[in-house]
Amino acid sequence: MRAPVYRSLEAKNTVLGLAFPTEFTVVLSAWWAGMISAGAFIGSGIAVAAYVLIRVANYGRAEGFVQHFLQFKVRRVVSRGRLSAAARVGAGRAAAFPHGEYAYEGQDLAERLFDIVRSRTGGRT
Repeated sequence: MRAPVYRSLEAKNTVLGLAFPTEFTVVLSAWWAGMISAGAFIGSGIAVAAYVLIRVANYGRAEGFVQHFLQFKVRRVVSRGRLSAAARVGAGRAAAFPHGEYAYEGQDLAERLFDIVRSRTGGRT
C-alpha cells in the first residue's frame, strides 16, 4: 500500500544527511562528550570529525548503513554473539509446538503421503 500516512522503510528520516536518530545521535554525543571534556571549540571539531567519518562510511552504501551496522553490533554484544532467536533461547528453553508430531522418519512420511493420495483418489493407487 502506497499511502503517505504510513511509515515505510523507504522514508527519509535524515538530519544533515545522517539517518535519524542513530547516526545523528552519534554526532551529537561526540560533540557533547568533546565539549564536556575539552571545551566547546574542540567538541565542535570532534563532532565535525564524527560527521565526516559517518558520511565517508556511508558513501556508496545503502541508506542508513552505519545505523544498521551499529544496531547489528550492539545486538551481537548484548546477545553474546548469538544472533538468531533459536541460538539465544537454546534447545532446553524453546517452546514446542503443542499441536504437531515430531521426529518424522522417512517411512512415516511415506506412509502418510500414501494415505493422503489414497484418500484423494478414492482408494485407487
